[in-house]
Amino acid sequence: MQRIRTTLFLKSTGCFILTSILTILITVQAKAQICCDQANLIANGSFENGAFSADSSVVDPNNAMFAPNYAGIPIDNITMDAETFWIEDPSRATDGNRFFYLPENAVRGKCVFLEQQPIFDGNIKPCATYQVTFDVAGFDENGDNPTSGFAIEVFYKNNNSTSYEQFSTDDFVFECTTTPAPNPMPTSSWNNLNWTRVSAFITLPPPSSPDFTFTELLVSGSNGGGILVDDICVNQVAENISITAVGTDDTGSSNGRIDITAASSGDRYAYNTTGFGDLPLNYSAVTNAFSTLPHTVLDNITGDPTTTYYLRVYESGGCFKDTSLVIDQVVSSNHCTMTKTNPHILYFGRGE
Repeated sequence: MQRIRTTLFLKSTGCFILTSILTILITVQAKAQICCDQANLIANGSFENGAFSADSSVVDPNNAMFAPNYAGIPIDNITMDAETFWIEDPSRATDGNRFFYLPENAVRGKCVFLEQQPIFDGNIKPCATYQVTFDVAGFDENGDNPTSGFAIEVFYKNNNSTSYEQFSTDDFVFECTTTPAPNPMPTSSWNNLNWTRVSAFITLPPPSSPDFTFTELLVSGSNGGGILVDDICVNQVAENISITAVGTDDTGSSNGRIDITAASSGDRYAYNTTGFGDLPLNYSAVTNAFSTLPHTVLDNITGDPTTTYYLRVYESGGCFKDTSLVIDQVVSSNHCTMTKTNPHILYFGRGE
């Protein structure tokens, strides 16, 4: 059982209006640990690249760059919120020379790793499961907190910053195991940091509003002292739900067609020739349905020599997946007709 907290906010006329705060228990099927052996969705995950310039300190002088007053720090591909530290100290970093510190008294205490990802086309998408892995150590520069907590947060937002939906989890395991990792964890001394590599899974539901246009993934501190973080990796985890669609070319006899040939989930679909942006987002807005397979989406295709069809298949829970199929008009040089097929496999919760 993975606990995912969900919060939906709307903002109007300069003040936040709390419309609903929901706590959802989402049961996530156990998944094999992948130990970050797939492509890392985060560029610069060990925080080595950027315009580092020491201008502050944590414990040792002149070994950190400080982000005051929401000014941020120029780490490539990553955004650190106000009152956080980018530290250069190869004797303490777990990978390379640099890591970061979210102190207990940070104004926001967050670091954004994937920022403003297009909601259905970016690296963090609805209806997918992600594994987030990183090195973490509890540390409190003031020495007055015995423990430090941490969490993963994902936001759905819109371009006008008028609303957002938040999902978070603080359920972690030791990397490559199913053993729960302590969270909060004990704080440690600067000269004896208790670096621990942990992983968490987070499964994202469909967005509650069509107004959300992008997603963001963050690591945040919570519950006590600050945290040190290094070497973060985010993988999308392959889901066990697939659909196969096949396009058959037109051979000059009006026999081009599109079929859904296999599906382990989903029962409605929509298609067009103008693009995914023109297809409905909501299951309730779709009327084309299938109950048995194979199912013919469209037949008697003829006319243009080459046409791209955009197909979207929907689950009743609100998730969907897209694929495109190119239908050609194919006639051999001796005027005998020939047919070719182009299989396309769709995965719910998995990028292609």
